[in-house]
Amino acid sequence: MVVALALVGVACTSATVTTPTVAPPPPTTSAGAPTFPPTPSPSTVHPDVATIRAVGDGSLRVRGTYPHATSRCVHASQPTLDARYPGTLTVRRAADGTLGLTVTLPFERYLQGIAEVPPTWPAAALDAQAIAARSYALSTTGWDGPAGATLQTPICSTTSCQVFGGIPVTPTPGIRRWYAAVDRTAGRVLEDGGRPIDAVYFSTSDGHTYANEDVFGSDPLPYLRPVVERDDGASPTSRWRVPIPFDDLARFLHAGGLWPGGTPIGSVRRTDESIVVAGGGATRTIDRSSFDAAVNEWASCLMPGRYPTPSRSGSSLPTTIPSRWYSVSSGSRGIVVTGRGWGHGVGMVQWGAYGKARKGWSADRILAYYYGGLHPQPFAEPGLIHVRVADGLTSLRIVPSTKHATVDGRQVRGSITAQGGERLTVEDPLPFAGSVSPIGPALRRTLMGRNWHPGCPVPVDDLRLVRVRYHTFTGGVATGPLVLNARVADDVLWVFRELYRAGFPIHRVGLPPRYRPPRRRDWFSTRDLTSSYNCRPATGNPGSLSQHSYGWAVDINPLENPYVKGGRVLRRAAKAFLDRSQDVPGMIHPGDVVVRSFAKIGWGWGGDWHTLKDYMHFSLTGR
Repeated sequence: MVVALALVGVACTSATVTTPTVAPPPPTTSAGAPTFPPTPSPSTVHPDVATIRAVGDGSLRVRGTYPHATSRCVHASQPTLDARYPGTLTVRRAADGTLGLTVTLPFERYLQGIAEVPPTWPAAALDAQAIAARSYALSTTGWDGPAGATLQTPICSTTSCQVFGGIPVTPTPGIRRWYAAVDRTAGRVLEDGGRPIDAVYFSTSDGHTYANEDVFGSDPLPYLRPVVERDDGASPTSRWRVPIPFDDLARFLHAGGLWPGGTPIGSVRRTDESIVVAGGGATRTIDRSSFDAAVNEWASCLMPGRYPTPSRSGSSLPTTIPSRWYSVSSGSRGIVVTGRGWGHGVGMVQWGAYGKARKGWSADRILAYYYGGLHPQPFAEPGLIHVRVADGLTSLRIVPSTKHATVDGRQVRGSITAQGGERLTVEDPLPFAGSVSPIGPALRRTLMGRNWHPGCPVPVDDLRLVRVRYHTFTGGVATGPLVLNARVADDVLWVFRELYRAGFPIHRVGLPPRYRPPRRRDWFSTRDLTSSYNCRPATGNPGSLSQHSYGWAVDINPLENPYVKGGRVLRRAAKAFLDRSQDVPGMIHPGDVVVRSFAKIGWGWGGDWHTLKDYMHFSLTGR
């Protein structure tokens, strides 16, 4: 069973349990109603924001859904988000109730997640891409801070900025070659006037690049001047040819609102930046960009089996009409669009860099060719960057790679689910559940002669069965029984609720076996049972009763938290846990959630004893 946390948009508040700041008073009755039913538990401080962090070097697998949208497309599928990210995720509820997702991560890890070129390309081409991507990110965000500071301006993750894919969800051949290129070029950018340049780039040219003012309408930049391109011929979009029958074209243009329905098309011609379409007594002069947009949107939507058509290499073209650099020839049945390239046409040609690297050019020489003779220079980098990876989501499911994460600082185990709504709250889809009840006939028979016998200081009627839900060492969830004095049952139930909420793992919770005097074979025992009531002598002092005999003591993970006297343990398997500086699942440390929670109900810990240590042991009396 997987432990999950949910960030859910709700219109009402959930029942809550107040955390005590001092030891709560003992219960005044021995009623057996569940003290903590499985109700959601709140944790967000801000109702519209939640912060999720992977523990250690872990990553977060994210699956997201968007609002359901009706579509005229054939075989329409709803858009989804499926990615893996390192670092920290911030989930933010927008005014319309949808969710936005931002990743905060080290700047170099961001560059590793740039999904712009195949990692199997030559090293010089990868290095040139890494330097261009680094320069672009620093330029477009206006970075001017000291080395290691956080870059506060978020950057988008789409083609509008740079495509950030995070960590590949499925294995990507050669991905470590791209990581190595990012590492090799760390701290190197292209500068102009002491500032990182707007190092834009694109896939494939039509034989040359263009000036930035001619494409973007911005002021001319000295490093974005046109250059001749002769080395991108290996690109699948270097040259392409797309036949489109008139019937298909009429359907696409009508769907885009550019052509009257039911009217056949008889001819098409291009005049500079316009497309003239005629037929059936109608003529339309359509802006070239509008024509391209309608064909690209509706061709693959209405006829996904036919469009986009295959490229020269056999793979499909990225879109039906990949670029604006094309001519149109009109025949009796349709048109043929013949063109070159893919992309906006400014800056470095990625397939050109590939071709130049194949010819032996270095990364510096490649960059200088495309960016006005500039060469990479050292530049102070930020420590962290914010990347806006998604907006408009309705729900998210986030799974940490290590099974551990924090939500707003609270440790959790398992998957995390987020949903948009009227506001964000955090709750456990599988929350803590526990109960306190009188000892029933079946349990009474089990206890008699096993854990209780005549002469024990507490009558069976003064004991209570406390059932608790807990996290296991394997990442699952289980429920187990404890038997406790009625006076402390509710207090201990509260403690186990806190341990569950903190994600503290417990090997197993159950009733202890019948007490037997110590035997030689006990040295080889690997039992790791968290338990409470057992009417028996105190360990190391057979002349007095253990605090467990009174039902107000609990031992937690006794293997990881052994009884230690004179530097020796009672069981061989516990020797591995003599070093208390280890960070081992289930190990109890001074000041941790286990010690703090028991202290809040007024209990003492055997780990604080002086003459010996009993790290597993907590009791009402502190003995």
